[in-house]
Amino acid sequence: PVYLQKMVDNGWLGQKSKQGFYKKIDKGVIHSINLESLEYGPQNKKKYAGIRLAKENTKITDRIKALVNSDDIAGQFIWEVTAKALLYSAHRVGEIADDIVNIDRSMRWGFGWSLGPFEAWDAIGVKESVERMKSENQDIPAWVIKMLDSDNDVFYKRIEGFNCYYDVNKEDYLPIPVSQKELKFENFKYNGSLIEDHWSASIIDLGDGVAGVDFHSVL
Repeated sequence: PVYLQKMVDNGWLGQKSKQGFYKKIDKGVIHSINLESLEYGPQNKKKYAGIRLAKENTKITDRIKALVNSDDIAGQFIWEVTAKALLYSAHRVGEIADDIVNIDRSMRWGFGWSLGPFEAWDAIGVKESVERMKSENQDIPAWVIKMLDSDNDVFYKRIEGFNCYYDVNKEDYLPIPVSQKELKFENFKYNGSLIEDHWSASIIDLGDGVAGVDFHSVL
Protein backbone atom coordinates (compact mmCIF):
# COMPACT_ATOMS: atom_id res chain seq x y z
CA PRO A 1 0.00 0.00 0.00
CA VAL A 2 1.10 3.56 -0.73
CA TYR A 3 0.82 4.60 2.93
CA LEU A 4 3.09 1.76 4.01
CA GLN A 5 5.76 2.69 1.47
CA LYS A 6 5.66 6.29 2.68
CA MET A 7 6.02 5.17 6.29
CA VAL A 8 9.09 3.10 5.35
CA ASP A 9 10.56 6.01 3.35
CA ASN A 10 10.05 8.30 6.37
CA GLY A 11 11.77 5.83 8.67
CA TRP A 12 8.64 5.26 10.72
CA LEU A 13 9.51 1.63 11.28
CA GLY A 14 8.02 0.94 14.69
CA GLN A 15 9.02 1.01 18.31
CA LYS A 16 12.78 1.28 17.78
CA SER A 17 12.35 4.33 15.55
CA LYS A 18 9.92 5.83 18.11
CA GLN A 19 6.97 5.71 15.74
CA GLY A 20 5.17 3.47 13.27
CA PHE A 21 1.45 2.82 13.23
CA TYR A 22 1.55 4.18 16.79
CA LYS A 23 3.57 6.94 18.41
CA LYS A 24 4.17 7.50 22.10
CA ILE A 25 3.43 11.14 22.87
CA ASP A 26 3.80 11.04 26.63
CA LYS A 27 3.74 8.49 29.43
CA GLY A 28 0.52 6.56 29.02
CA VAL A 29 -0.45 8.57 25.92
CA ILE A 30 -0.17 6.81 22.57
CA HIS A 31 -1.49 8.22 19.31
CA SER A 32 -2.27 6.26 16.15
CA ILE A 33 -1.57 7.19 12.55
CA ASN A 34 -4.22 8.30 10.08
CA LEU A 35 -3.53 6.17 7.00
CA GLU A 36 -4.82 8.87 4.65
CA SER A 37 -3.08 11.96 6.04
CA LEU A 38 -0.19 10.13 7.75
CA GLU A 39 -0.68 12.38 10.77
CA TYR A 40 -0.85 11.13 14.34
CA GLY A 41 -3.81 11.77 16.59
CA PRO A 42 -5.64 10.37 19.63
CA GLN A 43 -6.83 6.81 19.17
CA ASN A 44 -10.49 6.45 18.32
CA LYS A 45 -11.27 3.30 20.23
CA LYS A 46 -14.64 1.82 19.35
CA LYS A 47 -16.70 -0.73 21.21
CA TYR A 48 -18.27 -3.67 19.39
CA ALA A 49 -21.07 -5.95 20.47
CA GLY A 50 -19.17 -9.03 19.27
CA ILE A 51 -16.23 -8.27 21.55
CA ARG A 52 -18.56 -7.74 24.49
CA LEU A 53 -20.34 -11.04 23.86
CA ALA A 54 -17.03 -12.88 23.53
CA LYS A 55 -15.82 -11.54 26.87
CA GLU A 56 -18.86 -13.02 28.56
CA ASN A 57 -17.30 -16.47 27.99
CA THR A 58 -14.58 -17.74 30.30
CA LYS A 59 -13.13 -20.40 27.95
CA ILE A 60 -11.03 -19.22 25.03
CA THR A 61 -12.68 -21.80 22.76
CA ASP A 62 -16.08 -20.25 23.45
CA ARG A 63 -14.68 -16.75 23.00
CA ILE A 64 -13.28 -17.53 19.56
CA LYS A 65 -16.53 -19.13 18.43
CA ALA A 66 -18.55 -16.16 19.65
CA LEU A 67 -16.24 -13.70 17.90
CA VAL A 68 -16.20 -15.28 14.45
CA ASN A 69 -19.97 -15.72 14.52
CA SER A 70 -20.69 -12.14 15.57
CA ASP A 71 -22.73 -10.18 13.01
CA ASP A 72 -21.01 -6.84 13.56
CA ILE A 73 -18.00 -5.44 11.69
CA ALA A 74 -15.59 -6.73 14.35
CA GLY A 75 -16.92 -10.26 13.95
CA GLN A 76 -16.62 -10.05 10.17
CA PHE A 77 -13.04 -8.82 10.44
CA ILE A 78 -12.08 -11.57 12.90
CA TRP A 79 -13.70 -14.19 10.68
CA GLU A 80 -11.87 -13.03 7.54
CA VAL A 81 -8.48 -12.98 9.26
CA THR A 82 -9.07 -16.27 11.06
CA ALA A 83 -10.41 -18.10 8.00
CA LYS A 84 -7.33 -17.11 6.00
CA ALA A 85 -5.02 -18.32 8.77
CA LEU A 86 -6.85 -21.64 9.07
CA LEU A 87 -6.85 -22.30 5.33
CA TYR A 88 -3.21 -21.27 4.97
CA SER A 89 -2.24 -23.70 7.75
CA ALA A 90 -4.26 -26.50 6.16
CA HIS A 91 -2.59 -25.92 2.78
CA ARG A 92 0.86 -26.12 4.39
CA VAL A 93 0.42 -29.56 6.02
CA GLY A 94 3.13 -31.80 4.61
CA GLU A 95 5.20 -28.80 3.59
CA ILE A 96 6.17 -27.01 6.79
CA ALA A 97 5.29 -29.92 9.10
CA ASP A 98 4.27 -33.53 8.63
CA ASP A 99 1.10 -33.23 10.66
CA ILE A 100 -1.34 -30.79 12.22
CA VAL A 101 0.03 -31.44 15.71
CA ASN A 102 3.37 -29.81 15.01
CA ILE A 103 1.80 -26.86 13.21
CA ASP A 104 -0.32 -26.23 16.29
CA ARG A 105 2.69 -26.68 18.56
CA SER A 106 4.79 -24.26 16.53
CA MET A 107 2.14 -21.56 16.80
CA ARG A 108 1.64 -22.12 20.53
CA TRP A 109 5.28 -22.56 21.50
CA GLY A 110 6.82 -20.15 19.00
CA PHE A 111 4.24 -17.38 18.75
CA GLY A 112 2.44 -17.62 22.09
CA TRP A 113 -0.96 -18.56 20.68
CA SER A 114 -3.31 -20.04 23.26
CA LEU A 115 -4.61 -22.44 20.59
CA GLY A 116 -3.01 -23.61 17.38
CA PRO A 117 -4.93 -23.09 14.11
CA PHE A 118 -6.42 -26.59 14.04
CA GLU A 119 -7.34 -26.44 17.71
CA ALA A 120 -9.03 -23.11 17.06
CA TRP A 121 -10.77 -24.60 14.00
CA ASP A 122 -12.23 -27.35 16.18
CA ALA A 123 -13.47 -24.70 18.62
CA ILE A 124 -15.20 -22.77 15.82
CA GLY A 125 -16.72 -25.91 14.32
CA VAL A 126 -15.04 -27.47 11.29
CA LYS A 127 -18.16 -28.52 9.40
CA GLU A 128 -20.01 -25.24 9.91
CA SER A 129 -17.01 -23.07 9.09
CA VAL A 130 -16.17 -25.02 5.92
CA GLU A 131 -19.73 -24.51 4.69
CA ARG A 132 -19.29 -20.81 5.29
CA MET A 133 -15.95 -20.85 3.46
CA LYS A 134 -17.58 -22.62 0.52
CA SER A 135 -20.28 -19.94 0.33
CA GLU A 136 -17.50 -17.36 0.14
CA ASN A 137 -15.71 -19.30 -2.63
CA GLN A 138 -12.59 -19.81 -0.54
CA ASP A 139 -9.95 -22.37 -1.52
CA ILE A 140 -10.42 -25.31 0.86
CA PRO A 141 -7.77 -28.08 0.79
CA ALA A 142 -9.02 -31.36 -0.65
CA TRP A 143 -7.93 -33.31 2.43
CA VAL A 144 -10.20 -31.25 4.68
CA ILE A 145 -13.17 -31.91 2.39
CA LYS A 146 -12.32 -35.61 2.31
CA MET A 147 -12.07 -35.72 6.11
CA LEU A 148 -15.55 -34.24 6.45
CA ASP A 149 -16.98 -36.53 3.77
CA SER A 150 -15.76 -39.47 5.88
CA ASP A 151 -17.91 -38.27 8.80
CA ASN A 152 -14.88 -36.93 10.67
CA ASP A 153 -15.77 -33.42 11.74
CA VAL A 154 -12.94 -32.62 14.18
CA PHE A 155 -9.16 -32.52 13.94
CA TYR A 156 -8.70 -33.77 17.48
CA LYS A 157 -10.66 -36.30 19.51
CA ARG A 158 -10.25 -38.62 22.46
CA ILE A 159 -10.36 -42.32 21.55
CA GLU A 160 -10.18 -45.06 24.21
CA GLY A 161 -8.45 -42.74 26.65
CA PHE A 162 -5.92 -41.37 24.17
CA ASN A 163 -5.76 -37.87 22.73
CA CYS A 164 -5.72 -38.37 18.97
CA TYR A 165 -5.30 -36.20 15.88
CA TYR A 166 -6.44 -36.62 12.30
CA ASP A 167 -3.51 -37.78 10.19
CA VAL A 168 -3.68 -36.49 6.62
CA ASN A 169 -1.69 -39.38 5.13
CA LYS A 170 -3.35 -42.21 7.05
CA GLU A 171 -6.76 -40.54 6.72
CA ASP A 172 -7.50 -41.69 10.23
CA TYR A 173 -6.97 -40.67 13.85
CA LEU A 174 -3.66 -41.48 15.49
CA PRO A 175 -2.53 -41.00 19.12
CA ILE A 176 -0.65 -37.75 19.66
CA PRO A 177 3.02 -38.63 20.31
CA VAL A 178 4.10 -37.64 23.82
CA SER A 179 7.32 -37.82 25.75
CA GLN A 180 7.67 -40.49 28.42
CA LYS A 181 8.47 -37.67 30.82
CA GLU A 182 5.31 -35.74 30.06
CA LEU A 183 2.58 -35.78 32.67
CA LYS A 184 -0.81 -34.21 32.04
CA PHE A 185 -3.47 -34.13 34.71
CA GLU A 186 -6.09 -34.13 31.98
CA ASN A 187 -5.12 -37.67 30.95
CA PHE A 188 -5.54 -38.96 34.50
CA LYS A 189 -9.02 -37.51 34.68
CA TYR A 190 -10.15 -39.81 31.88
CA ASN A 191 -8.65 -43.08 33.13
CA GLY A 192 -10.55 -43.35 36.41
CA SER A 193 -7.98 -41.54 38.55
CA LEU A 194 -10.17 -38.56 39.38
CA ILE A 195 -10.72 -38.49 43.14
CA GLU A 196 -12.77 -35.34 43.40
CA ASP A 197 -13.76 -32.59 41.00
CA HIS A 198 -14.67 -29.06 42.03
CA TRP A 199 -15.26 -25.87 40.02
CA SER A 200 -11.98 -24.43 41.33
CA ALA A 201 -9.74 -27.51 41.44
CA SER A 202 -9.53 -31.28 41.00
CA ILE A 203 -7.76 -33.94 43.05
CA ILE A 204 -6.20 -36.71 41.00
CA ASP A 205 -4.54 -40.02 41.90
CA LEU A 206 -1.16 -39.95 40.10
CA GLY A 207 -0.19 -43.41 41.30
CA ASP A 208 2.49 -44.59 43.77
CA GLY A 209 0.55 -42.96 46.60
CA VAL A 210 0.90 -39.51 45.05
CA ALA A 211 -2.03 -37.13 44.66
CA GLY A 212 -2.05 -34.10 42.41
CA VAL A 213 -4.12 -30.94 42.64
CA ASP A 214 -5.11 -29.30 39.39
CA PHE A 215 -6.22 -25.69 39.86
CA HIS A 216 -8.63 -24.47 37.17
CA SER A 217 -10.59 -21.67 38.80
CA VAL A 218 -11.81 -19.00 36.40
CA LEU A 219 -10.81 -16.50 39.10
